[in-house]
Amino acid sequence: MSVKETKPGSGKYQVRVYNPHAYEREMKSKFARGQILDPNAGRKTFGEYATEALAARHLRPGNKANYDRHLTRIWPIWGQRQMRTLTHTDAMNLTRALRTSHDGASTAKALVLARSIRNQALADGLIERDPFARLRLNEPKSRRKQERATWPSVRLAVGEPAKGAPAGPSKTAVQTALGAGTGLRVGEIAGLELAGIDWLRKR
Repeated sequence: MSVKETKPGSGKYQVRVYNPHAYEREMKSKFARGQILDPNAGRKTFGEYATEALAARHLRPGNKANYDRHLTRIWPIWGQRQMRTLTHTDAMNLTRALRTSHDGASTAKALVLARSIRNQALADGLIERDPFARLRLNEPKSRRKQERATWPSVRLAVGEPAKGAPAGPSKTAVQTALGAGTGLRVGEIAGLELAGIDWLRKR
């Protein structure tokens, strides 16, 4: 077999096969083993394939709504891009764009969705290279300032009465202070009984 370009710079090539029947059998065998991809399959846009991929998963309505919400963040960047044209640089640009417009877990979940659609496209034979290869997925930090709870702030939040006041703290106030001081979850606080408290060791 010989290959030559029909016209320099045209991007079109002419292939001469000396044994066409043997070459045809070889190509069919490689295609059946998944070693050769259908060149037309990768022409689907990311948006088209993502819609088909999510529909095939038979998701619950709640999960489908979450995936659709994450997909709307990816769509302006990759929605009209053909699957076969996506590169590692495109994956880097998508990651940077999402982190610029969104923060916290929403960006990480959108990237996880993009990666899962990529995995499905690899399994379906639409693409042969992984645009996210060697690209680490670091969850973005939230821009909101995180402050540790202090006892003065807890007392202020639960409306704990001042010393000498006749009324004691409400049940909600006690539960809030208990959660802030011990780290117990709401369900653990609700199920706490006196027998579960070691008054001597203060545990």
